Amino acid sequence: MAQAREIALSVLLRMEKDGSYSNLLLDTALEKAALPRRDAALATALVYGVIARRITLDYWLESAAKRPVEKMQPALRNLLRLGAYQLCFMDKIPARAAVNEAVQLTKKHHLGHATGFVNGVLRGLSRQVDNLPFPAPDADNLHALEVQYSCPRALIIFWQRAYGAERTLEILQQINAVPPLAVRVNTLRTTPEALIAELTEQGVQAKLSTVVPNALLLTHAADLRGLPAFSDGRFFVQDLASQMACAVLDPQPGETVYDLCAAPGGKSFTMALRMNGKGTVRAFDLHSHRVRLIEEGAKRLGLSDIVEATVRDASVQNIDGQDATSPTGAALPAADRVLCDVPCSGLGVIRRKPEIRYKNPETFDGLPDLQYHILCNGAAHLKPGGTVVYSTCALNPAENEAVVRRFLDGHPAFVSLPFPGAPTGSVTLFPQADGADGFFIAKLSRR
Repeated sequence: MAQAREIALSVLLRMEKDGSYSNLLLDTALEKAALPRRDAALATALVYGVIARRITLDYWLESAAKRPVEKMQPALRNLLRLGAYQLCFMDKIPARAAVNEAVQLTKKHHLGHATGFVNGVLRGLSRQVDNLPFPAPDADNLHALEVQYSCPRALIIFWQRAYGAERTLEILQQINAVPPLAVRVNTLRTTPEALIAELTEQGVQAKLSTVVPNALLLTHAADLRGLPAFSDGRFFVQDLASQMACAVLDPQPGETVYDLCAAPGGKSFTMALRMNGKGTVRAFDLHSHRVRLIEEGAKRLGLSDIVEATVRDASVQNIDGQDATSPTGAALPAADRVLCDVPCSGLGVIRRKPEIRYKNPETFDGLPDLQYHILCNGAAHLKPGGTVVYSTCALNPAENEAVVRRFLDGHPAFVSLPFPGAPTGSVTLFPQADGADGFFIAKLSRR
């Protein structure tokens, strides 16, 4: 367990220093350390937990330490956060173990002069666990929300302006919840019932989704990649919201479908399965290493004959409609359906990527232009009468409704298409109401 805490601390320090993504750093560290499953699970819980609860932890630590956390040395403040997270949010870890391990980490990182300080702060905090302090909402309601939900004030204000105070509170109440784990059954190789039975034998609890056909919700999941059902291609991990976007597009057997910004390929695979493995799914992505991920996934799932992965910049298109990345400049054939699941702020998946909450909302301002150009380029390759779905995992109207309005205003040949649950042709999924990630889906048709 000590090594798990050491890895968690190293990842947090690297994130703070380099601004790297937590999942990439953690995956690399865990692969290198080859920890037992239980220790790897602890390291993962600590990293994501400390990132998600950082504002709350710092408030409590400053109350106990009587000094600003940000003025402490990076190693000191992060090992204090690790200790505080275990004390305040992990019931199964004894307080004594959490404090002692933090003290040992202090010595290991050449902070021996601070061992008494760390011991005193964490022991003092452990005595307050049942009565931890929070700021009074009547004094500064925004500050109270910021500390209670560990969400920066700027993002709270951003959401309040976009969705109102009531909806924002609902978002905040889910922002630190454990997200559901959904998988899509490879119906070319098994059935949902057979996969549930197989997973149950492996100690993984699974049940059918009531929202999306051929989707399963998993609980008490082990390392899914180590299961025979995964390696043999009988399922792949995909959130319900992404599966819903594919259902809205509704590709049919024998059609030609484009998936822009496709990596790592989950939506391409779902569409191929909805097509019963018949037709063509052209999966485009900007980077060659991400295209290889799509190819590897398609091979594992037995979908290589229908899923064609290609490097392509979806935001750039030759004026004559030709494939800008093709060595020959050959024009792409027209598609029956196009999925534009565009790069976005990720504000709908903070439960999975907690560091997103700390981005300055102003950094999202340039995204709508990029998203608009991708939608335009995708729609340009659509047959008359064809369908395009535009989607994001953003809770931000500027990236969602505003992009679609701009597109429709400039492209009179396209109209919105209603679909179940969306009579106006678009819908925003909120985690607290829909059980999926925060997501936006719009369906359009070319006349």
